[in-house]
Amino acid sequence: MKTLLKCLTLALIALAAHAQQPTTPLATPIKTAIVPDTSLLNSRVKISLKDGTDLIGILQSMSGQNIFLKSDNIGEITVDMANVVSIKKIEGVSVNGQFWFENPNSTRYFWAPSAFSLRKREAYYQNAYVVVNSVTVGVTDNFTMGGGLVLIPGGGISRTPQVLFFTPKYSFPSKSKVKFGIGTIAVVTFTPNYNFSSSYSGSLTRTSTDVNLTGIVYGNVTFGTKEKNFTAGLGYGFLNGSFASSPVINLSYMNRFSKNFAFVSENWIIVANNTTGGIFSGGIRILGERLSVDLALLAPAFEGINDFYYFPYVGAVYKFGKLK
Repeated sequence: MKTLLKCLTLALIALAAHAQQPTTPLATPIKTAIVPDTSLLNSRVKISLKDGTDLIGILQSMSGQNIFLKSDNIGEITVDMANVVSIKKIEGVSVNGQFWFENPNSTRYFWAPSAFSLRKREAYYQNAYVVVNSVTVGVTDNFTMGGGLVLIPGGGISRTPQVLFFTPKYSFPSKSKVKFGIGTIAVVTFTPNYNFSSSYSGSLTRTSTDVNLTGIVYGNVTFGTKEKNFTAGLGYGFLNGSFASSPVINLSYMNRFSKNFAFVSENWIIVANNTTGGIFSGGIRILGERLSVDLALLAPAFEGINDFYYFPYVGAVYKFGKLK
């Protein structure tokens, strides 16, 4: 019995000594976070959180633990980096405390160019009246190159011309609200000639193709921002190397009056010895982050035209963003 009591006493002493020893705490889970990117400082960003919330504002500072953001609608806030899924730079403007995505179609009105340029490796596809198709790419931040074609039905079996066009433009670097640009709209037409052979069945043979190069060389100046601006342009038309003696004037205006709608007006004025008049237009542009749709009316006005005529214009532009 004494031996048993001694064993129990020793066991209790050992348990008490072990209970008094400090225990090793469980390891605290490491919070995973994205790596801070200081190149985003002072830029407008969208911060996506793990709970699905998106915060938009100016990134003021960031560290391995916190992000300091000047939000568009709730002021300065601190965000725990461990709750952040992603931080992405976005282009846009803040209007009355509301974020508007960047105007996806600021480099052109309906057809006339503004002095704004695409950024390098940005691009857009434009379609008008279904048959007019073109693609424009930002070669550099100041030089864009566009090209397209007009798919005219019946061009393969008649004298209907087939049309290709090119639209290079250079925008001079400027940080002010006044920008200058130069460029050309060059149109190449291919008109086939045919010889009809009279026989029992008859045959149609292409004998030659007339090729003509026409277009306009222009310079323009744009006042304002991408959301609201006015452009005045002056150009000279040409045909197969010969330039017109009188200029063509372009006056265009764009006003984005809400997040998804803008008013656009494009007007061409021709002043010549025997012709005075032009083509005037106005309409609504429906804006999305990448897609814009134009619905407008075009009205020609020339000497000798006493009645008022107008034609509908329907076009769309899809912006690709920066190509990879």
